[in-house]
Order: sequence, then C-alpha cells, then structure tokens
Amino acid sequence: MFTAESNELHLCYIAPDMPSAIIIHGYATGLGIPLLRKPFGNHAGFVALNEQVTSGEILPFRWSIDRSLSVWQSINPWTYLQLYRDEEKLVEDQKTQSNLANFFHQSPAKIIIAHSLGCRLLLGTINNFELPKHIKRIIFLQADVYDRTVISRDDILVRLEEGSLVIENYHCFWDPSLFTSSMIHRNLRAGLTGWEQPGVQNIFVPLLKPINLHTSHLRDTKFCKNLLT
Repeated sequence: MFTAESNELHLCYIAPDMPSAIIIHGYATGLGIPLLRKPFGNHAGFVALNEQVTSGEILPFRWSIDRSLSVWQSINPWTYLQLYRDEEKLVEDQKTQSNLANFFHQSPAKIIIAHSLGCRLLLGTINNFELPKHIKRIIFLQADVYDRTVISRDDILVRLEEGSLVIENYHCFWDPSLFTSSMIHRNLRAGLTGWEQPGVQNIFVPLLKPINLHTSHLRDTKFCKNLLT
C-alpha cells in the first residue's frame, strides 16, 4: 500500500494459483472516520470480490493515502475535497504509475479492473509505460477521467485495432460523485457519459444499489463475477 507518510508502495503477494485479475481502487479507500468508517481492507472497496481477493484469485493494487479524520474534520466538506486533490496528485505522479506498471509485469493476470479515480491512475500508466502482452482486457468502472482524454501510446492503439486488447468503459449518467467531479473539473467524466476514445467499448449499466451509487457496481456480486468471464 502506498502511504503519504512513508512514500513507499508495498506490493501485494502474488499467489501461486495464477490470479485471474488485478483490481485498482478509487478515491478515499484509506480514509478513517471515528465511529463511522474504517479504512477498507484487502478488497479495497470491491466488496463483491472479497472472497476472490482473500483466496488470491484477484490481486488488489493499493495506492491510497491513509488519513484519519477528527470528528470536526469529518463534518467539514473541504476535508474531503483536500483528500481528493491530494489523491489526484498521487495518481498522476510517475512514481505511482511506475509502481503500477511493475505490478502488471509481476502478475500473469489477463484482466485489469479499475474504479473511479483508479481509472485515471490506470490510464496514465498505460500511456506512459509498456503494457504486458498477457493483459487482454481492461475494464473502467465509473471512470473519473475526462471523457475526451486520449490513449496516446501507438502500441495500445494497434492492439485495440487488431483485437488483441479489449478496453471497456462502464458508465451511468446519474452517478452523483462523477457529476460533482464534472463540476469541479468543468468537463464531463467518461464514467458519466461515455468515453470518446476510438476503439473503447462504451457500455451503459445502471447504478441501482444505494446508499453510495458511485460504488454500486463494486457491491454487485453478479455484475462483478460477470466481468471475470
């Protein structure tokens, strides 16, 4: 896990039974609030895949900033905006992206699933570092990414065109978290309206599980398991 205090990333143990996928979490998975919330465990917010993470079938890449809030901080909305800004800098940092690229090369997994702000980390990584050939499918869930951001590496574009790599972007236009992000950035997000990148398959899937609609897919066991097939 990457922490702001240590500035180090501890890579997860790679189980010997050939993991099928890598998951990359989104915003605030390391956030702790007294009496209300603990930082997420090994599943990093992918609640529906906890069993597969525990067994080693799925590998989580942890990059979040660990931060504990006081009671006063927890009721101050600017606290959450500051954490968001800090984590934005973290996912755009080349050291974090390099750590993720190395993680890809250490694992034989064929599928990558990223959520929310983790999608921005993933996109920056595949734009700046070589993607291993054994990765065949990339899934963006509710991506907190500008919908006109482009994939800039020619090798990725060639693989998309020839079909040796599939990139899917799951989106829903009533995601309140991405609506807020769109207002903050003053542009639309790919997980809200779809991604304009040629070659990417845009798939609309409604968010139905309350309370936090933005993480609805991560709590849907049937949906998540279908992603692995």
